[in-house]
Amino acid sequence: MAHCFLATCQPGKDIVAKLSKLLSEQQIRSKKGLLSIIDVIIKLAMRGAPLRGNWVKKTGEENGNFIFFVNWKSEFDKDLKDHLEHVPKNAKFTSPRIQNEIISLCESIIRERVIATVQTYWSVMADETTDVSAIEQMSICIRFVNSNMEVCEEFLGFVKLTKMDAQSVFDVLIPTLKGWGLQ
Repeated sequence: MAHCFLATCQPGKDIVAKLSKLLSEQQIRSKKGLLSIIDVIIKLAMRGAPLRGNWVKKTGEENGNFIFFVNWKSEFDKDLKDHLEHVPKNAKFTSPRIQNEIISLCESIIRERVIATVQTYWSVMADETTDVSAIEQMSICIRFVNSNMEVCEEFLGFVKLTKMDAQSVFDVLIPTLKGWGLQ
């Protein structure tokens, strides 16, 4: 009996070490799965394809592009398949909330990279519009001369507006540009 107890107390064989190893493996599996999911989102965004589709009441699932391509990719991506099969449903990183969060993070990274290329001289272009869901918003673009002395124009993002008058646009535009690191 004591022999069995002592065998479990050897370095690397105790419960804490085994649980730590299991947790580490789970984290690695989740990270690889998340990277594959991010790849699907980026590829769909590059094509301008919507992620969502229709909600199927019968199955309680969505049949949009995102789920279709995640399932398709999991057929040949062992890490993604492993992730989808072994994590709890609430940790698959496939919910619309997580999709939107990943899109938002990609947006921030792209904007930071664009702004990092801006030299001393730049100008801003802003246009207000109402989107398809009747939300007033402003699109913001920047025009600048890059290090090769070429004129560039880049889209920086959309910002919600409460009113579409000149003062409201100004009151939103200036803090937004400052928040993005443009002074």
